Amino acid sequence: MRRVPDPAKGSCRIGVASTFPCLRRTLFTLNLPMLRPLLTSLAIMLVFGAIGCCPAQQGDSASATQSPEPSEGVERMASFSRFIGGEWRMGAPGMTAVMIETWTWGPGRHSVLASTEGVNVADENSPWRAVQVFYWHPGLKQICVFGLSPYSNGVSEGSISFEGDVADGMFDLYQTNQSPRARKMGLHWAFEGPDKYHDVLLEATGPEGLKTLAEWDHHRSYAPASPRPLDGVKVPRPPDTLSAFVPLLNPDWGARLEWRSGGDADVRITFEWIPFADCIRARITSPTKDGAQTHLFDVYLYRHTGTGALRCLALSDKGGVYVGDVTVLAGGSLQFSLMGHEAEKAVPYELRTEMEKDGAIRSTATLQGESAPRILVWKKMERETGLEPATSSLEGWSSTN
Repeated sequence: MRRVPDPAKGSCRIGVASTFPCLRRTLFTLNLPMLRPLLTSLAIMLVFGAIGCCPAQQGDSASATQSPEPSEGVERMASFSRFIGGEWRMGAPGMTAVMIETWTWGPGRHSVLASTEGVNVADENSPWRAVQVFYWHPGLKQICVFGLSPYSNGVSEGSISFEGDVADGMFDLYQTNQSPRARKMGLHWAFEGPDKYHDVLLEATGPEGLKTLAEWDHHRSYAPASPRPLDGVKVPRPPDTLSAFVPLLNPDWGARLEWRSGGDADVRITFEWIPFADCIRARITSPTKDGAQTHLFDVYLYRHTGTGALRCLALSDKGGVYVGDVTVLAGGSLQFSLMGHEAEKAVPYELRTEMEKDGAIRSTATLQGESAPRILVWKKMERETGLEPATSSLEGWSSTN
């Protein structure tokens, strides 16, 4: 089932097809009401791919969407290149925890992900997995900070700036059982050569402003730690607030976006459960002609400790930032109310899914200023024998547990 929008609007034609020859299309029969929000959420992720890819329409590969010149976001994020490569070991006098930090680029190098894992040596029942995402916000014209940590379900939101070998930032920290609701925090990084930096965490608790709360030194190692800090640790199931997405974690999913002007782009989506940080990350990629993968989108789904709402943060390879709330509607449909920041304009998106009479799922994206919505009809693609299953980032947990 396909829809061809008005050519005058420069829209793309969206169809559904197998990402790989070894995948076949089959209609997924929904017998349990609880499965509806799981599958509709996936369709919304496919709509993200459509939103991100539609403006290009210039080639038959997602790589054609990349600008030949570095964008403002890529230039502003260049300071984070010093973190890429190897892994960073955290340490401080009297510190009993073993912490390892790894940095990886996000789509289009408009963002970077810092993932920290560890276990408190004095208490092996206290595993740690935290994520921090740093991304250029084209509307705010600043590098934003978003973080999740297991301590009191911490959610961090703020900004950071680099000046040479020094970085300073401010952020609000939302935690359970805290008063006031958001703690006012600061950070200060100072590099001492390419493989070491000093990290200071600060907090403002009164009129005197920020005061030092803790300090660490980070040293780079190019030899991966073995064993890993979380090896052998039992991985918990996702909390009830995210349990609707559990069946999406094991397989990969695919679709094909077809440009009306000719050409197409296969899209592959992998969902990853990040335990202890209580976050689900969706990674959307597309193969290029040489067999490599173009990283199109990162999508983070989590519960905000401050508001209690289910939230979504999506980052595209072209520098788009999409953020907002997710609502479960009557009947199991999902509605994403997002504000999309693309270049210097802000565009509200309403993404909603409906169940078709034939069992297919229809995702509708409504954009301000467009007379017709963008529609994607999606069907589940099963894996055939011989295709390797997706693996979890940590052993000891699966969606069937």
